[in-house]
Amino acid sequence: MDILNIFEMMESRDATQLSQALAALQENPTLKQAAEKRYLSFVQARLKDKNATIEQFGEAVLSEEIVKMLTGLDKSYFGDIGFRLSESDFGHIVDFAGAMIANHLDVESYIGYAMGITDIKEFDEFIAQTETALKEAINKEAKVYTAGWFGQILAHFSTMAIEKLMLDHGDAGDANASIFLDEFWIFMSVMSTYSSSGIYMDFFQSYPLTITNAYFLSKNLPQINSQEASVRFPEIYPLSVERTIPLVGVDFQYDKPAYALAHVSWRYR
Repeated sequence: MDILNIFEMMESRDATQLSQALAALQENPTLKQAAEKRYLSFVQARLKDKNATIEQFGEAVLSEEIVKMLTGLDKSYFGDIGFRLSESDFGHIVDFAGAMIANHLDVESYIGYAMGITDIKEFDEFIAQTETALKEAINKEAKVYTAGWFGQILAHFSTMAIEKLMLDHGDAGDANASIFLDEFWIFMSVMSTYSSSGIYMDFFQSYPLTITNAYFLSKNLPQINSQEASVRFPEIYPLSVERTIPLVGVDFQYDKPAYALAHVSWRYR
């Protein structure tokens, strides 16, 4: 049995095949490592537990309705006034997209390292190099197996060119509760079109997505329009370089960058 057989069985929605696949993983550490590389972060996101294991994959399987929603998303934006994402829909988006990044990047150490960079040119180069590597890794993984429900979502998300994130009378509560919310912000940047103005975000009369430190690690900071919603930012400006946050209708600013931050080590997964 090779890894493609494992992927086929795990994404078959057949309980017997899934059981056989998981049993095969226990007998073959190499296959188990490959399966964990593909699925483990997703399982952890679904169960909201970073200690969840690949053996719990069955608990994380998405319904056909959710798969249809995820694979039907417009590749240039998440939601707009004509397509109002439900709270749970948005949560599923953040979980899956965030898990895609978590598969390849230790985001905590990545953020920590970026926070310590004091030269803006070095900062921009570091972000650009990392995002290029992430996109290559995501594209490679997405092509391995596309026939199953998981592979279909992965293939769809891997070819996104995001321009907008818009909520109209929406609720990002489930999204904010994701254990991979930081990773989702990284995903947004990696899969953006990199237009000069960055991603445009609008939370019209909505409970908005929480701005985390990862928001600041984007080549072009997303523009935020939240004239009728209360956007939450980190209490302390997280970077050692100064960046201007593009805001519309939001009365907010930091006093100054925290220039004394030190480098920490970081790594890809």
